[in-house]
Order: sequence, then structure tokens, then C-alpha cells
Amino acid sequence: MLNFLKKLFTPVKQNKINDTPEQIKAINQFKKRFVSKLNKDQAPSRTKSKSVSAPASPPASDSRGKNRIDILISKINNNIKNFSGQEKAVCDFPFSSLQISPELLQVLTENNFINPTKVQAQTIDPLIAGKNIICSSQTGSGKTLAFIIPMIERLYQNKISQALILCPTREIALQTQKVLSVLLKPFSFTCATVIGGTDMKEQKKKLREYPHILVATPGRLLDMLQQGLVWLEYTGYVVLDEGDRMLDMGFEDELLAIHKQLPQQRQTSLFTATLFPELKYVASRYGSDYKELIIGTQLSTADNVEHSLLNIDKKDKPNILKKILKNIRGSKLVFFNTINETSATFQKLRKSRFNDISCIHSKKNQPDRIEAIENLREQKVSSLLATDVAARGIDIPTVDLVVNYDIPNNPEEYIHRIGRTGRAGKKGRAVSFCTKQDKRYLKAIQNILKKEIKTEI
Repeated sequence: MLNFLKKLFTPVKQNKINDTPEQIKAINQFKKRFVSKLNKDQAPSRTKSKSVSAPASPPASDSRGKNRIDILISKINNNIKNFSGQEKAVCDFPFSSLQISPELLQVLTENNFINPTKVQAQTIDPLIAGKNIICSSQTGSGKTLAFIIPMIERLYQNKISQALILCPTREIALQTQKVLSVLLKPFSFTCATVIGGTDMKEQKKKLREYPHILVATPGRLLDMLQQGLVWLEYTGYVVLDEGDRMLDMGFEDELLAIHKQLPQQRQTSLFTATLFPELKYVASRYGSDYKELIIGTQLSTADNVEHSLLNIDKKDKPNILKKILKNIRGSKLVFFNTINETSATFQKLRKSRFNDISCIHSKKNQPDRIEAIENLREQKVSSLLATDVAARGIDIPTVDLVVNYDIPNNPEEYIHRIGRTGRAGKKGRAVSFCTKQDKRYLKAIQNILKKEIKTEI
């Protein structure tokens, strides 16, 4: 067939010996009929293809779509350049105006904590005074320091002898432990972490030293309580961190069982991004006379995060992601809905020589998860691909851009994903890939945001 077509479209030379003028004329007429028929056969398929596959908005391969993506990339890079530093503090007054000891103030100053956020300003003094608090505040508002500073202060004033922080996940517990290790440097207080997926022997060794502060996940703590390896009789300060997430993960029974091991005389605080009746019930079992603080609106994102939407076909996602990772400066956190999609995209990117990326999901072992988060935090890699395991409580202050490779099917998860950028007064940016199948989830997200997300393409 190839030889036939090649011969067919080879110009006929009139000086060929065996061809008469009549034969040459007949061959040329045949050529015209063949080409005409070929064009007719191809035309319907092109028309059909165009009518079936044409998207509502320009595809990524369309020149207009490419130009718009380039404009978006340029805009994000300008934002990162202009707002990479700290914005003015959320509060106009410094930490020194709160009831904090000079020793702790010095540690805060040395680590560049000068002015408190709104949640810190409203909770630190009441907690230092021994009040019980339920605090609902948006993701990225500084809740961790809001309960750690009063905890250290009350230990320093000898108001309590032991404290307990309960966290929903290992990553959040380890992040809390890291903050504690920085703020405890000038003090003699000790801290231990009790979580799953790590060396049990090392944890038991720490517990035998009777630490002043215990950071734990509910499941592992209850296991150690049942084995007689932990005693909570002298715990005077209890924190339920990310309370909504603990209930979402099914820890209500564990929390109530742990409550039975605690002394009646204690101070309790609950910090959460969302506050709902079931959470208030658990809080009521842990203590009474709560001061309830709702800072910002429920399920709100940081005001300094700019949201963008890309209406694209599913098949265009990989190439657009490559373009974003390659051309946008700063650190990037890319969220996926499934472990398989996360792993597959990570492997494809590595094969395409994207070497400065990491990957995290629940099937990764704990050391690998810690390393991936640390690599992004220390800017050893520029991008972290993740499932929603990294969407809450992980403080990576350098995240300039969050990319939703998949629109989450739960609008609350969108809020927590976006909360990884625009933290502690910095500007942030979020870009979401949206296919036709995602429209129903997008509507729910926009209802929570109470605004439409700006469409770039």
C-alpha cells in the first residue's frame, strides 16, 4: 500500500518511453478522482471529532489555553516575588503585652515570633489564667502556639506538673513536638511523643523518664494506658488539637476512654477548624465552664489566599501540572484524591526528570513521610505531591502555591488543603484543576467560600 501511494503521488514525466500522452492524461485524471475521494472520506471524521470532543473552554493544547496558562504562571510568580516575606502582623501589639514570662518571650523573639495572631491574642491570657476553652479558628491561624505558650507558662509557674496534647495524626503530633523542642530550649521541661508507626522501645524509654509534656495520638495512647505504660493521674493541662479531625477519623470512643484516666481537677482546651454538636459533646465530657471562642467564620479560608480555577479536560492534567511545576517559583503542594493517582503521577514526573519532588500518602512508612515533609520545609525539594494526609495540621510555612490536581469531593477538605498556604500573615495562592465531572463538588466548595472562584481558563 505504501509503495502504491508513493508511486501514485510521484509526478508523471512525459518523456517516459512507454507512456503515451493518452496514458499520462488518464493517470492524472485518476489521481484527481483519488485525492477528491480521499478528502471526502476524511472530512466527515474531522467534523464528527470536532463536534464530539470540543470542550466548553479552550483545551490545554489550544493556543488560547496555552496563553492563559502562561499568563496565570506569570501572575503567580509575581505574587510570590511581591509577597514572599511576612505581611504586617495580624495584631498590632506584641507578645510582650500578654501575660508571658520574660524567659519565654525571649525564646519567641529569637524565633521571630513578635506579634500574635488573632487566635493567639484571644486565647493565651485566658489559658494562662487556667480557663477552659473551646476555640474554633480557620486553618493556618496559629492554633498550635495558642495552646503551647500557655502550657509552658503554667509549667514554669508551677501551676501544673504534667500536660497532655492529643493529636489526630502522627504528622500533626510530630509537628507539635518540633515546636515544643524549639520553645523548651531554655527550660528543663521534658517532652515525649507516643504515636504509631515508630519505634515502640524508644517511646517506652522516654515514658520511663516521666516527661512533663506528652504528645500522643488517641489510639497509641490508649494502647499504652491499657498496658500500664502511661499514667495520667497528675495531668493538669489537656489539649484536644484538631478536634473535628479526631471525630472524623472515628476516635470518639478512644477520647472518652482516655478521659476516664484523667484527674477531675484539670484544665482542658479544644482547638478545631470546625465546631459541631458531636464535638461539643466530647468537650463537655472533658470539662465544663468552657469559654467558647469562634474566630473568623466557620470553614473559612485565610483572607490572604487567592483562588483560581482551570477548566480543563482530564487528559490535559499531567501536562499542565508539569508546566506549573517547571515554571512557577517557590514551594508547591499538590493534592490528589487517591493514593494510586498520587503514586502514579509521582512516578511519571520522576521519569520526566522532575527530580526535586517528594510524595506523601498513608501507605508511606513514617520515616519516609517525615522526610518528605522536612524536605519541603527545608526547601530541599520544590514540590510535594500528597493525599489529604498532609492537608491538616502540617505547618510548612514556605508553601507558596497549593494545587488541587483533583477537586476534593468533600468541601471541608478544600478548606484544609488551602490552609497550607497563606499562613501566619503571608500571601498564598491556590489553583484547582476542574473537569466536567468536578462541577458538582465545585458548587459545594463555592457555597462554603460564599463566592465564586475566579476562572483562568
